[in-house]
Amino acid sequence: MRLTKNISFKLTRPGRICVFLLVWVPLAAVATVNNFLFIIFGMTLGLALISHHLATRNIRDFSLHRRFPSEIYADVPFAIDYVIQTQDRSFSGAALTFRESAPLSASTESVPLFPDEDTRRVQGSGVFTISRRGDHLIGPGVISSAFPFGLATYSRPCGPQVSVLVFPHIEPGDAHVPVWAASPGKKIERADPFGNVPYQFREYVPGDAYKHIDWKKTARTRRLVTRVLADEGSPEIVITLRREASEKAISKAASLVVHFARSRTPVALAAPGFLIGPGTGGQFAVEALTALARWEKAPRHEMPYSPESGIQVDVQNSGDLFWRSVGFRGARHG
Repeated sequence: MRLTKNISFKLTRPGRICVFLLVWVPLAAVATVNNFLFIIFGMTLGLALISHHLATRNIRDFSLHRRFPSEIYADVPFAIDYVIQTQDRSFSGAALTFRESAPLSASTESVPLFPDEDTRRVQGSGVFTISRRGDHLIGPGVISSAFPFGLATYSRPCGPQVSVLVFPHIEPGDAHVPVWAASPGKKIERADPFGNVPYQFREYVPGDAYKHIDWKKTARTRRLVTRVLADEGSPEIVITLRREASEKAISKAASLVVHFARSRTPVALAAPGFLIGPGTGGQFAVEALTALARWEKAPRHEMPYSPESGIQVDVQNSGDLFWRSVGFRGARHG
């Protein structure tokens, strides 16, 4: 049943019993002329009226704010924080729950909200997932409460409409990177005696000069380790996609972008008529992930790109990766 200000209510089992008593007790009182039954009727009616007044007051005249994380990935759980604010100092906000609608999905039906006496706010948080990448419009949810006696559940739409961008699903990137293509990182282990040029370390690749092998690290790790300069240790990575890339291919490309951007390896994202990068770091990763999230709307222009030296990763629609080095002696494919 719908009340004023978009508030609706649904009777619970105790509420249906209360309604039955409100109908049966006065009829029985008139039939038997029993004053005690009139007293019971008055008490039941008063209970129903007080419950209705407190319940409607409990879920009206306040605003709810939802705080989404800055980065949301498809099929990856994320938290939404809820804060209820009101100008009424006597507002209690007891026993409130909030239910989201599609495209948000959660393991629980609703999120409980609890009043905070120190801040005079009602707060809570819930964990949700969105299954598809791209721009999504999150509509108002439904706030409800059975306060104070549980005779009925009162609810109303609540919360502003919010637009969120969902990045593609991310998998552990290092699981797809071959050993010879992995970046050794940027940690400075040793300096050149004739200048301040940092060395880096990676696993030995056939063709490396023996004079560049670091025998101390080789003895400690029991694997051949080569000492290389920083610019050689972090070759540029170019990830190529088809314009009509599948969801699996977009997810694999996004995973590689995040992996190499976090390891400070220069990485670029390329497709026919599309190029972004090369770049490094978290800001570039967000820029590339935004383009992948809106892949169908990505700008088309003629900008062919092929690195003079580096590693090119062709992402197939099946999700398979084809790695090849460009401009290096002993080029590798895998």
